[in-house]
Amino acid sequence: MLNYESDNEKEDNKDNEDDDDGKDDVGMGRQDIDAYSRQYNEVLVGLDANSGLFPMAVYICEKETQSSWEWFLPNLKIHLQYCARHIFANFRLTYKGEYYKKLFWRASRSCNVFDFKEAIKEIGVINPTAKVWLEGIPPSHWSRFAYDHLIMCDHVTNNMTEAFNSMISTHGVASYLELLEFIRRMVVRKFQERKKEFRAWNSIFPPKVNAKILMNSRESRLFIIISAGDMEYELLGGTG
Repeated sequence: MLNYESDNEKEDNKDNEDDDDGKDDVGMGRQDIDAYSRQYNEVLVGLDANSGLFPMAVYICEKETQSSWEWFLPNLKIHLQYCARHIFANFRLTYKGEYYKKLFWRASRSCNVFDFKEAIKEIGVINPTAKVWLEGIPPSHWSRFAYDHLIMCDHVTNNMTEAFNSMISTHGVASYLELLEFIRRMVVRKFQERKKEFRAWNSIFPPKVNAKILMNSRESRLFIIISAGDMEYELLGGTG
């Protein structure tokens, strides 16, 4: 996911940030190191089990070009996902309005194919060409239901890379080596802090994961459980 955004996209970011979910998620982006010389730092950032930033790869290149990404991505051997916020920024250039916005994000955050298709169908009712526009992008790149389950990622934006870039953007750079040393020391300090925090945990699960489990367990009391046999069950909500 390219970490580039206009002022309008930054405004949308305030309304559409995703909740951390405690999974090992991966995002990609780039940081403009030196506005004068136009050097770039392309990064691969993940989230650890407690939703902390986990930088995994840094690549300094002269420009953000197709050739630089074609060198970087194959060496990482990762599943590529787009940033839904950037897709929406392009989408709304032609298809404006609150209905489009709500339906787009419903489609992007859908956890099953049924909800995704319903949202896309409603967009098609408003404007068939808008539906065709979105169908031109494989859902595996921008909708949760179609993400690769092996990487356990349900983030639909690249906010994690932007958070990492904000940590290094204020650091004055005299050389590439200095930048890499700054990143290395920053990461080492963060890992040491998390190691100390880990020793204070009172659960086998990370705190943020444990909080979600407790919240979902309370909400699940309203469900009705029907045994389907062979260790499978059906859950019915309050409305049946």
